Amino acid sequence: MNNNGSKQASKHGRKSLSTFLVFADRLLLGFLFLICLETSFLYLDIPPFKYLFEGYYQGLIWFADAILNSALNLEIKFVREFNGSTDRIIDIFKYCFFFSLSSLWALFGKEVKYRRPVLAVIVFGLAIVQISYGLGKLMGMQFGPPSAFRWTEEVGNMTPMRLMWTFIGVSPLFKSFVGLSQAFAGALIVVPKTRLIGACLSFALFINIFVLNVAFDAPLKIFTLCMVLASIIVLVSCDNFKAFKESVIPKGVKWGRFEVGVVCCLVFLTVLSAPENMTNEKESRFYGEYRILRDIEPENIDRVVFGGGNTLKVLADGKGYYFSYQKGEQGHSIVGFEKVFKSHGSFFFEGNNLVLVWENRKVAFARKNEEQKLIRLPAKLIHEFPLNESESFKRRRFN
Repeated sequence: MNNNGSKQASKHGRKSLSTFLVFADRLLLGFLFLICLETSFLYLDIPPFKYLFEGYYQGLIWFADAILNSALNLEIKFVREFNGSTDRIIDIFKYCFFFSLSSLWALFGKEVKYRRPVLAVIVFGLAIVQISYGLGKLMGMQFGPPSAFRWTEEVGNMTPMRLMWTFIGVSPLFKSFVGLSQAFAGALIVVPKTRLIGACLSFALFINIFVLNVAFDAPLKIFTLCMVLASIIVLVSCDNFKAFKESVIPKGVKWGRFEVGVVCCLVFLTVLSAPENMTNEKESRFYGEYRILRDIEPENIDRVVFGGGNTLKVLADGKGYYFSYQKGEQGHSIVGFEKVFKSHGSFFFEGNNLVLVWENRKVAFARKNEEQKLIRLPAKLIHEFPLNESESFKRRRFN
């Protein structure tokens, strides 16, 4: 009797575990399906995908406002513009909503009938994300070179994400390597016979990106975690997962017209949407850092920095103040200068020197001649000192 009871309990436990695993599998598939479906429209930022996403996004905000504010009286203010962050309140609401829909599908959906279309959306959504991010890095849409504002900002005043963005942006080699790896992984995922290799590469890339986002507090933590899970799902669902050796060195891999067409289409759409997503501002003709001339009595303003567009930064008393400027009858007037320095400000040029005017005073600034870049030393195999510095170099830098 005891043996029969233990067998029945064991059988019941295995059945319960099997039921739970099936439910969890459906739940995860449904959730990632919705994420990848939304992502496909988000990263193809051209008509008609752009207009479809804008309509969907405004509908999502309206629905969240109706649930959280009207029904629950929480008085939450949503950021209505899509600004690149995926960890906002509206995104958390969206993830919870997707999770609820996935739970319903996991309980009542027909797995056999819908599993393959769901996996297809996850596969192509993951490929779109990888190709978009990869080409984005190669085309300067992500991790652009630091601006003059960034070069003159103290490291201690940077947020962790800005610091990460800077150290990746100053290395075109590393940025290009990651971009090529992501684009290559996305292309491999599209082809069934190379999908396993692409999924492995995608998992390695996204797990590193996820850790970077967590470590440097970048607002893409949940999304990159979803891409890690999507890479695992694609990896496990590969038809040749059991034949790993054959997949690593596949025989007779041929890219059919469909696969080539899909990859070319994704690349074309990503490149076409690039002008909408370019993050680097155009440099103005004043671009650079200007320091006060030492033969003039020092004022509390010691540096002026011009960045992209009609923007400038004034450094005074160890603080940086950002303004815009516009052309006037005599020189350029600084918008909002009086709010900080209690007087209207303007500037003009005398030769190569910048002249800043405020409180009936004129202070001249000379442009910094050195190009703003990292100090680069010849690459060496052997380093006797850390930080790629020698003792003579340290003395030269600090003196």
